[in-house]
Amino acid sequence: GGAYTPDQGAGAQAPKKHTEVYVPHRVGALLFDSAKYEGMAAKLGEFNGALSGTPNALSDQESAALQGLFTSLQSSTGPPSGALSPEGLAVVVKMLAWPAAQLFPVLDLARMLVLNPAAAQSLTGDGAAALRTAITTAAAPPAANQLTALRFLANCASQDASQHWLLANRPEVLDMFTECSSSSNKNVRLALGNLLVNIAVMTKQAADSEGKVQCLSAAVQLLESVDTDDVEAIFRGFVAAGTAMHADAQLLELGRDMGLADKARAFASCPTAKVADCSKEILAILGA
Repeated sequence: GGAYTPDQGAGAQAPKKHTEVYVPHRVGALLFDSAKYEGMAAKLGEFNGALSGTPNALSDQESAALQGLFTSLQSSTGPPSGALSPEGLAVVVKMLAWPAAQLFPVLDLARMLVLNPAAAQSLTGDGAAALRTAITTAAAPPAANQLTALRFLANCASQDASQHWLLANRPEVLDMFTECSSSSNKNVRLALGNLLVNIAVMTKQAADSEGKVQCLSAAVQLLESVDTDDVEAIFRGFVAAGTAMHADAQLLELGRDMGLADKARAFASCPTAKVADCSKEILAILGA
C-alpha cells in the first residue's frame, strides 16, 4: 500500500524500509568444496588394508582405478571438472558398502565427486542403492560419519542429478539427520545447517509443500537445540526457516505456531550482525 498515513514518530524521518538480504536464500547452494586429497587417499589405503581378506577389499585393479581417480581430482583446482573414469567411480560405489568404522573417507571422497555432473549422475544413478545404505549407516555416530554424510548431502544441491536424488529421498534424509542438531560437534551442526538451507531452496523452487513443512520443522529443531553462541548454526537455521516460509501463508502460520517469532526476538540484538539482521527479517515476514 502506497496509501498516505500520518507520521507516527516524533521526527519527520522516514522509517527505514526493510530490505530482504538473507531470506529467502538466493546466493547459490552452500557447499563444502575444498579437500585434502592426499590425506583422503592415504586413509582409504589404510582402511582397505584393514579390510584385507574380506569381500569389501579392493583388488589391485580396483586400487589402480581409484589411484587414477585421485590423479584426475588432484589435477584440477577447486571442484572436480572434466571427465572422471567410470572405472574409478565404480570403485567408489563399491566402497560405499564399507563398514561404519571405515566409511567416513569414502563419503568425504563422494562429497567432492558429487560436485562433478558425470560423477553425480553415477553416484545417484547406478550407485543409488549403495549410496542409500551408506547414508543410512552414517546417520548414526561416530561424528566423522555424520559430518561427511551431511557435507555430501549438502553438496548434492550442486548438480541436477544429485538434486533430483536428494529431493526424492528428502523425507528419509531429514528424518535420519535432524537429530544431528543436538550433536556435540560444531562442524556437524554447521553441515546440517547448510543442508537445511539447500533443501529449503529446492523445496521452495519445486513448490513442494510437504518438503517445506519438514524443512521448517527441522530448522526450528536446530534453533531449539544449539547453544546461543553457535552463531553459524543459528544463522543457517533462520535462513532455512525463512526460505521455507517465504511468501507462503500456510508455512508462515506454521512458523508462528512453532514459536519462531520468540526465537527471532531473542536474537534480534545478537552482536553477530548477520544473525541479528536475519532475525529481524524473520520477524518482518511473520508480521511480528
